[in-house]
Amino acid sequence: MKQFILGLMIIFSFKAFSTAGEGAGNGGGGVLRDGIAQTFYSAGVRVSPIELTSLEIPELETILGELYFMPGLPSPYLRYLSEAINPTIDRKYFNLDESQMGQAELERLTLIYKELTGLKSEKIEIFAITDPKTKTTYIRPSFYKLNSVEKMAILIHEAYWINDPQAEYKEVLKIERDFQSYLENKKSPVAIMRFLENFIAISDMINTAFEIDLKLGNLPEFVEENGDVVLSTLLGDKFIDLYDAGKSFSVLLITENLMKLRYENPKSLLMKIIFDFSATLNVGLGKSHKNPFGKHTGTADVFDSRYVNEEVKPILKKKINLLEGVHRYRNFSEFNIKIDMFNFYIDDEHCFILKFKHQLHK
Repeated sequence: MKQFILGLMIIFSFKAFSTAGEGAGNGGGGVLRDGIAQTFYSAGVRVSPIELTSLEIPELETILGELYFMPGLPSPYLRYLSEAINPTIDRKYFNLDESQMGQAELERLTLIYKELTGLKSEKIEIFAITDPKTKTTYIRPSFYKLNSVEKMAILIHEAYWINDPQAEYKEVLKIERDFQSYLENKKSPVAIMRFLENFIAISDMINTAFEIDLKLGNLPEFVEENGDVVLSTLLGDKFIDLYDAGKSFSVLLITENLMKLRYENPKSLLMKIIFDFSATLNVGLGKSHKNPFGKHTGTADVFDSRYVNEEVKPILKKKINLLEGVHRYRNFSEFNIKIDMFNFYIDDEHCFILKFKHQLHK
């Protein structure tokens, strides 16, 4: 028949009889393409669905290395993402048979991305589809037209559905975008932190920023490798001079000094975050309180700027440890804001305070 499927002619080689009376052996089949004999694998003929591995998609292996060496990614999230990406007996990848994909499903997905991006339907391409229940991702032909970085961005997009099937599309799209930004800007502390913010809590941000600075060689000289820093370095000379002179001062002088330190150390993610925190609400010195069990439970208000508290003078030159900040927060739902507080204890009675205000998600 001339109209043979795919223009391929199947040929079979049969095992020759070695003795009379034996039946024919199992045949080893192949195809002829343009007069050249090939095995079914070489010709791309699939008689049943073939699971994809890193042989077909090298990025499945590359992406695991990228996550492993990412500065600041906590080990629980490394495992969380790796398990959702790595092909296993439970986690599978297949090339999608377009004939088995309903047009309605494709249109549904296209409409979702149209609403999220504002692009026209004809400008949107679906590269892969994931079924969280079976932990299976179906790869469309257009996926293979992407470059390596783009493929990894799509793979982490699909992996996120495995761990959080109820996630919103805009949330998953943000993770995809942030991961690609990191892959294309690995030396950028901001790109790293932007991706990590999808996973880590506010309470971990300072410690994570410290770890990233340390790994990238961006830790400011005044911060020791154990996290210690002299308090007066953060407070600034103007604040210290006015305090020592017994004159009125403003805690805004501390924020001004943190801004100075931030721009003197432009590559430091740690100083960026500390300044960002201080600039959104408050920064200063406070008194700590302890419960009967000896645990710090809170702080008094920032010291009044109209007078100088003599008991504070001796502590201005002491050290605090930026890795040992105690985090607390309060939600003010009526104002749709959340206040995060970091207390860095100077001694048993005093602490350095950072208060950070941000909008709650509606």
